[in-house]
Amino acid sequence: MAKKRQQAKKAKRSDGPGPIAGKVITAMREVRGSKVIDISAYRRGQMTAEALQETISTKEELAKLDPAHAVYVYVQNVCSVLSEQLTALPALSKIAKAYEESWDAYEPSGPPMSPLTHSYFFCWAVFDLAVGRRKETVGSIILELGRVLDMDPTFLEIVRLMQASRMGLFVHETERDGRTLLRELLTGQRVQCIVPSGFAGTPGQVWLARVLPPPLPLFDYSVVFTTPYVIARPGEVEWLAYLDRTLAKEKDRRAGYEKLMKYGPEPDYWNEYIFARYHAHQMEAVFLEGLPDDLERINWVEAVRRVPTIDILEELDLDRQGDLEQAVDFLVGDLEGEDFLTWEAVIRDEQDLELTEDHERKLDELFSFSDDDEETLYINGMPRHCEPWYETVRRVVPHLLLERFNTAAGHYEVTTDGWPRLVEAIEEHGPALSLPEGIASPLDVVPADLRHRLWLQICCGEFDNIGQKGWSLADEELQPRVDGFIEALQAHQDSVEFLELTLDKLLTVLILPPKEEQIFVGLLTKKLGLESRAAPLAKTLQRVGRQAAAQQVD
Repeated sequence: MAKKRQQAKKAKRSDGPGPIAGKVITAMREVRGSKVIDISAYRRGQMTAEALQETISTKEELAKLDPAHAVYVYVQNVCSVLSEQLTALPALSKIAKAYEESWDAYEPSGPPMSPLTHSYFFCWAVFDLAVGRRKETVGSIILELGRVLDMDPTFLEIVRLMQASRMGLFVHETERDGRTLLRELLTGQRVQCIVPSGFAGTPGQVWLARVLPPPLPLFDYSVVFTTPYVIARPGEVEWLAYLDRTLAKEKDRRAGYEKLMKYGPEPDYWNEYIFARYHAHQMEAVFLEGLPDDLERINWVEAVRRVPTIDILEELDLDRQGDLEQAVDFLVGDLEGEDFLTWEAVIRDEQDLELTEDHERKLDELFSFSDDDEETLYINGMPRHCEPWYETVRRVVPHLLLERFNTAAGHYEVTTDGWPRLVEAIEEHGPALSLPEGIASPLDVVPADLRHRLWLQICCGEFDNIGQKGWSLADEELQPRVDGFIEALQAHQDSVEFLELTLDKLLTVLILPPKEEQIFVGLLTKKLGLESRAAPLAKTLQRVGRQAAAQQVD
């Protein structure tokens, strides 16, 4: 019963007008119910309404447009009139203030004055600029008011479509007979649409655009309502990596993506991206370069010139396993302790570069107890790193790889746990750090071939010590290591596929004593149902995985 009451309360909170819309509706009803008429106010209102009405496109102007586009343009014009009237009300003061601040910051008029076009900024201001827990916008308030005033249902339905819309990231696939086929990056949804600006585009281009669905049942195509923002670079792969980083903590990636594209982490997120990444324009399109989380790059030559620095690897011989273990400890420690991040924040501040929230946080911590007017040479008694974090990673990681994993030789722990420890630290703390040119995600600072070979080495670690005295796969108690090895390969199937592993190729890396190799081959062949030593292990692992999944269903 308690659960039902909570659900009822939640439904009650989410149904009906939001608090701002409620105030507007209440004020309207009070005015309509008043028996006293302020003639001067009435005349002023009539004059304002007539002036605003003149801004709505005429039938002749609309007739020149594509019919579906014309429907949206007409509704946009009406919403513009209503918006101007509504934002003058005290109840909408928060929205009005945010709108004015953004207008002053970006002066949306289209290139060359501003890359923010009129159509883009209108849709953002009316349908995306939201306040309060209920995410009320001018558009949502128009909808609530329209229901109370019995506005035309078709008009309200088109307003609803525009209110539900958002910007999206699309890949251009084809253009034929005036229709463009776009594929949305994260959702994969394909949309057949017209582009009223006239921009044809080319396959493979990434577009940032607001695509509105067919406004009425008689139309079978969508409308790219805003002038398309064409991302000159980077391409689809880098944008997907950006979405992976940005949505990493989202349980529902699609819902997280839709929220990101409509509201951003903060209201001006996409406004700032367009403004900061403007590259060029033509009449039909605006061209951008870069990702939203791209930052101007640190000048590392300047950053370490004439100041104390430290090389955390200076006194270590990375060819010695003990020193290599210590190097991984140092590197993981500076990643997890945010030493790299703190110094990046200091250096970016020194060079007057853009700061992220993480940089701001570290600077606040640092300068909350020190004089921020002084040059920062030491933090907790330590100078800045002599190089960016990824260069230190690139110096360490190659030494983790063994050309051959000799099971009987015995290894330091760093051989089998050094790479996973680094990966964990990089995945957790790398997104807040700078990346080198052309690199889309933190782990990509390590070349793909090296990453995959290291994961194979981790898999081979299941057999460490096999072949030493008292350690044989002939012992049934040690044979589960073969199962562990198979599970490890399945967890890293992308590496198995990348390396084009077969059993023969595997045995050039995994070195077992002859007797142990014979036992291993027999056990693995039986467990995987290998047809030959030359059979691709990736396909075999996929087949075994499907069989296991089918058995669980049965």
